[in-house]
Amino acid sequence: MSRSFFTDKEVRLATERRLKYIGTAKVNISQIQFDPPLPRDLDLKNLERLCGIFRKNRCRRLDVDNHVPTIVSQHDLTNALRKANVPQQSLLTNVAHQIPQLAFVVGQLRGLHGRHRVQAGAEVLPPADRWWIVDLYLDGMSHFVLAFLY
Repeated sequence: MSRSFFTDKEVRLATERRLKYIGTAKVNISQIQFDPPLPRDLDLKNLERLCGIFRKNRCRRLDVDNHVPTIVSQHDLTNALRKANVPQQSLLTNVAHQIPQLAFVVGQLRGLHGRHRVQAGAEVLPPADRWWIVDLYLDGMSHFVLAFLY
């Protein structure tokens, strides 16, 4: 009998994430909505720590570990892609300078975690440079996967 390297939960999580993952985009910080909205429910010590890091070392927004996972509807994503005149497959690039910039109406892009990073960026970055890299997932994910992504 062969032994599985992965648990059933790991396989389920990876499968659903792969089905819902759309790609990566650059968006204006103000377009990422959290629940509850920023700046409520922030740990001020963590926020101050991140602001200090961002001032000293920059934000490193392109690092995969610093991406903000977000949920978006297919309808809102389609509209944003149309307005930017980019095909959906362009969201799957691994090349930093090719990541497309998309514009969403506030409330269309729900951040799952990273609220402290986004708020620190909003406080530290100059207005013309207030963007962040988000990983886009289609809405309708199970609570199981959402719990993992939070």
